[in-house]
Amino acid sequence: MKGQGSNGACDLTRNVYNDLIETHWQEFADGVADLAGNPEIGAVGAYLNTLYFCDGIHLTNSETAIVAGIINQSIDALMSI
Repeated sequence: MKGQGSNGACDLTRNVYNDLIETHWQEFADGVADLAGNPEIGAVGAYLNTLYFCDGIHLTNSETAIVAGIINQSIDALMSI
């Protein structure tokens, strides 16, 4: 979901879903790559930062590197189980 939408509705809805995933992921998954937990790319309004989002939706190379690092950490955690 992109941006503020109707008075912040998109970011608020995204936060609700992210909270649900963070709270319940162990009920349905072996691990989670918590992109929302990263302040540069997961914070409300982060989509406005053109260092990470070229158009408010699509990732730049800088954000792709952050995402890859988070996913690598998640895979490493799974491999150690």
